[in-house]
Amino acid sequence: MPRNIKRGFNRLFVVLTMGWALYCLFVIPMQRKNDAMSLYFTELNICSSHHVAGEDPTSCATFVQNTFGPEVDRWALFNYFKGYWLYILIAVTLVPLAVYGLLRVLALLGVWVYHGYSG
Repeated sequence: MPRNIKRGFNRLFVVLTMGWALYCLFVIPMQRKNDAMSLYFTELNICSSHHVAGEDPTSCATFVQNTFGPEVDRWALFNYFKGYWLYILIAVTLVPLAVYGLLRVLALLGVWVYHGYSG
């Protein structure tokens, strides 16, 4: 049974593109939200540990909420899709197409060089 390298490459590329799309759509916002929440809770812990007896603890917590809360909310999935839809569309469609085209051109050049410059 002869190997069909083009078909195998296309199938591999479809699987890799689906993985890239899932990464762009779900993994990136979850990572960014986790980073923002980590920073939020770190600042909240610093705020509570430096609390002075005469100071109102809610003022510091309110400051942390107003400063870091929007960053956490920005990375919620709905807000991520709403705010970055154009970038997501470009990352999920144009980047794989550019990589596919580049790899196909490199494969054609490799075959051409392998066959000894026979046009």
